[in-house]
Amino acid sequence: MTQVVDVVEAAVPLLGLMLTGYCFARFRRKAFPPQSVFLLNSFVFLLGIPSLVFKALATKDLDKLSWRFILGYMLLRTVFGLLSAVPLLWQKTNDKIGDFLINLISSTWINTVIFGIPMLESLYGPRVKILNVLAAISSVIYQLPIMLMFFEYREVLKNGSGNGSRSGGAAELRSVRASAAKTQDEALAMNQVSISSLNRQEVPQQVVPPDTRDAHVVHEALQYQQHQQHHQHQQHHQQQQPASADEEVTMYTAANLPHTSSYTAAISNTNSGRNSSDDSNNSSSSSNSNNSRGALVAAATIAPVDGNEAEDDTMPRTFFGVLWIVIKRVIPKLLRNHPFVGICLGLLWSLILRMAADENNFPKVIDTFVQYFADCVTPVASFCTGMFMCGHERDVIRMWKPLLVFLLAKMIAMPALAMLVCVIVDLDGIEARSAVLLASLPVALASFTLITTYMKERPSAMALTSSLIIVGSILMPFVFAAWNELLIAGDVFGDIPDGTTYTG
Repeated sequence: MTQVVDVVEAAVPLLGLMLTGYCFARFRRKAFPPQSVFLLNSFVFLLGIPSLVFKALATKDLDKLSWRFILGYMLLRTVFGLLSAVPLLWQKTNDKIGDFLINLISSTWINTVIFGIPMLESLYGPRVKILNVLAAISSVIYQLPIMLMFFEYREVLKNGSGNGSRSGGAAELRSVRASAAKTQDEALAMNQVSISSLNRQEVPQQVVPPDTRDAHVVHEALQYQQHQQHHQHQQHHQQQQPASADEEVTMYTAANLPHTSSYTAAISNTNSGRNSSDDSNNSSSSSNSNNSRGALVAAATIAPVDGNEAEDDTMPRTFFGVLWIVIKRVIPKLLRNHPFVGICLGLLWSLILRMAADENNFPKVIDTFVQYFADCVTPVASFCTGMFMCGHERDVIRMWKPLLVFLLAKMIAMPALAMLVCVIVDLDGIEARSAVLLASLPVALASFTLITTYMKERPSAMALTSSLIIVGSILMPFVFAAWNELLIAGDVFGDIPDGTTYTG
């Protein structure tokens, strides 16, 4: 019962911080606009967490680190990730990689630092913080690179940057170009512009295109616009490239555009043509000006938006060629990932000092400076989580069915699997119980950042992730306390008396 009180005393301030953040985002929007969530989260991600993991590792002897704990969490993330892919074998979907990543992030990207540190410290003392950092190592050093490779591989396939996956979109584009060329004669006839008037550089009388409800007429309207551009080209003595049926300006409707991020479609329909035509019947003196304002702009510019893309015929056609593209994209992102850099620098600092001296002497000035940032992680991130909840409440209602499934997987199935993994890697005592308790924590706010970065075209994935963060954060104290009581009642991983602190 004593440990239940300790858990409650640690959880109530966290819930209070989240509630405060929610209230400020709801009722003080001028002081805390929506972009404040991004700014606060950036502070935690760029300065707070890197400082925390750096100091925890830099002041620790590498020989005394529980490498079996890291191995256990790597195994846990691997096994649970593979299990999350099993339902996709029977599920009919056009984006199996995306669905796999959603399942993986929603069940294994644990909030080990922000919530995990105060919750574990309430049970086993301040030195247990190193276990939170070791769990974070398994996510940042191991799981994050794997997820980024899958994300980038999905982007390569989606954008058609390899293996000929762009051929479908290219075939559609060639078909549209051919259809546009076929209607060129009809468009020129509709323009009613003579060659002599073009040579005299007279302004041709503009004819209002017909109603765009007919797809064939839309092509005619496109050719009308292209002819006007051709006339403008002649006036500028070939200083401007004309838009013809064989170039990138091609008629395309939004319904027929490939649903990928490698192409952008902008369709602008101007209805003033019909209004101008009606006005011209009432005023013959202004018929030419009204008709000129009635020109229809109905074209889509199709062009790759990813700077890493190249032409289809220059892309590698082999798996290893695509893999090389993915690796070249992932490595710079890892090197710009501040928690990744903080972990590497902490391990390097500890290794250098271990080779140069018998013990790690951390300068007090640096220690104090880094500790200031580290101490901000939990309060600022909890407040930021509360602000994030404001505006995403409807996601919980809208996604309640998959939300329930993922909550059961994350907070029930994953801790149960963690118990089995601890037996496999021979973890016992406080380390084993800490591994199980950390596995019961909700997904981190960084999971929403990953989803919004790589899956903007799937709002349901963003809604699911946000709902998992909201409900999981609220249920976190109760689930954590329940698992701790279950481990105590069954003397799982040995008898640990109340008040025992971690000394590893």
